[in-house]
Amino acid sequence: REWKLKWGEGGLNNAWIALRQDEQRNPGNLCHTVLRTSVKHPEEDSKMLAVRIYSLTGQEMSAEAFRKQLSRARRRFGDLIVKEVSRTLSSATEETIDEELQSLDLLKYVRVQND
Repeated sequence: REWKLKWGEGGLNNAWIALRQDEQRNPGNLCHTVLRTSVKHPEEDSKMLAVRIYSLTGQEMSAEAFRKQLSRARRRFGDLIVKEVSRTLSSATEETIDEELQSLDLLKYVRVQND
């Protein structure tokens, strides 16, 4: 049980790293910054979070643009989690990936991201 908890945390950490690297490689991509900011400040609305993004990056962003970036970031984060889990499976089918995600308590991140 503890091993699964550690592996799940490692999978999340690797997805965060990959999301940050995506952002660094692609100018204009703020997926990591937007998602991290929303996670750190869940009580704030899109307008306030957009102001935070401006203070962090110098890029102006409307509340609507923030929400769109956040939606993209969540989908990308979910995709990265699936990729991380699937690379560890000998037979990576949709069913085995879903089972592994569920056993690692990561399915909630993927489903929320892609619904």
